[in-house]
Amino acid sequence: MTNKTDNNRISLQKYAMQFGTYMGIYW
Repeated sequence: MTNKTDNNRISLQKYAMQFGTYMGIYW
């Protein structure tokens, strides 16, 4: 359970980073 949550957390962080890069390019 803990591992799953941690993995999700990392995935979310990675997604946020990608989103930030996308915004940087668009804006």
